[in-house]
Amino acid sequence: MTPRPALPRRTYKCLILDHDDTCVDSTASIHHPAHVAGCRELLPSHEPIDLEGWFRVNHNPGVGEYLKTVFGEDKEVIKREMEIWHDFMKARQPDFYPGMLELLREWREAGGLVAVVSHSPADVIKQHYENQKSDKNPHPFLPDVIYGWREDPSERKPNAWPTLQIMKQFDLKASDCIVLDDLSPGIKMATAAGVKSYACAWQHAKLVSELEKCGASGAFFSVEEFRKHVFGMEEGTTGDA
Repeated sequence: MTPRPALPRRTYKCLILDHDDTCVDSTASIHHPAHVAGCRELLPSHEPIDLEGWFRVNHNPGVGEYLKTVFGEDKEVIKREMEIWHDFMKARQPDFYPGMLELLREWREAGGLVAVVSHSPADVIKQHYENQKSDKNPHPFLPDVIYGWREDPSERKPNAWPTLQIMKQFDLKASDCIVLDDLSPGIKMATAAGVKSYACAWQHAKLVSELEKCGASGAFFSVEEFRKHVFGMEEGTTGDA
């Protein structure tokens, strides 16, 4: 019998991943078009921000603060804007970046944990993973825990709360974890929790220098670069079992 290949060694115990534009290609296909549709319906005289601008306002000051400047404080307007956003999320399935699901399955097989912290709703994120079911993979990969959008601002990025909850739930130290995010809220969350973070730059790379100023230790420009790092395949990297 051919011996089973040895599992790769892990540099960390838990991957704490952003969802949109980190695991799935979703801003260009879902979130920005939803915002444009909301503006067309609710503020027809307003020219919606372009895609690059949308990335930047999600980075700073954050989507919630930006939307206040566009739609104001009218609760009915905000409610309708959220309905449009949810309709787009329910109707459109984003693609996972090539190699991402394979990496996550390999990570779990090696004994690692996968957590997701996002500003998208947790049920939508779960659905994105569940929809990957196929004849080849009848059992879709699901993260160990998902922290999505929460009404209490203190319980979502950039605050440390989601990461601290993950560490508490799985009895982890800060050094056991790595945060990967393409925007500043996730990097700031990691910094506040004392966890190492990296910028995800395979969707858009223009914010890398700003993310490093927020505390990111560096950036990965491909899923394979990230894979090599977390499995200790980089030169001079030592993994732990």
